[in-house]
Amino acid sequence: MGAAVISTKSLFVILLVIGQVSANGESPQGFQQVIADLSVADLRSFENDLLKARQTVITSLIKFISDKQNLRQSYYTASKCMDILGHYRATEAIETLLDDIAYPLGPVLARINLGNSFGVPSRYPAVDALAKIGHPTIPHLLTRLRRAQPVPGLFHKLTVKVIVALLGWDGAHSLLSKTLRDASADEKANLIIAVDELQALKIEPVGN
Repeated sequence: MGAAVISTKSLFVILLVIGQVSANGESPQGFQQVIADLSVADLRSFENDLLKARQTVITSLIKFISDKQNLRQSYYTASKCMDILGHYRATEAIETLLDDIAYPLGPVLARINLGNSFGVPSRYPAVDALAKIGHPTIPHLLTRLRRAQPVPGLFHKLTVKVIVALLGWDGAHSLLSKTLRDASADEKANLIIAVDELQALKIEPVGN
């Protein structure tokens, strides 16, 4: 994919929007006037340019975190990429973020790079990003749970944490119970593990 071509006027407005709140919380001089002077055609062009810019940035971020070497060598940078993808609710990134949760080294890297002195990570960036993207992640989460290796581990726990973040414990319990009832014999083992992880979350101390 080539770089998005953005008009000079749109680029100027984008830069103003990025910096619209100064240290004292006031808009920069001239910002309101630039917006006021935009014609209808300018606004349409600006909207198109923003969409192009967004897609270019998101594609680049997804490409970066898709590379396992980047995860291994620059996990802190990768975690920031995940944060941005979550902030912009990039549904295009859902599968890649799930790949990070399923990647055996993903949770290990989170512990190493984002952990405290006891090796407990303060957060899992891919989990946070998926939760921010919201409800469009749920079908993907359930599909991954059905197809995962039926071995208890962090993948099941972290996936369930995303569902709980989106639906609450009761909502997650209702969804997983229904999914388990409707599952094939091959899928049930995974979903039973997920329900067990959900029960464990209910009694897990806050902050874990």
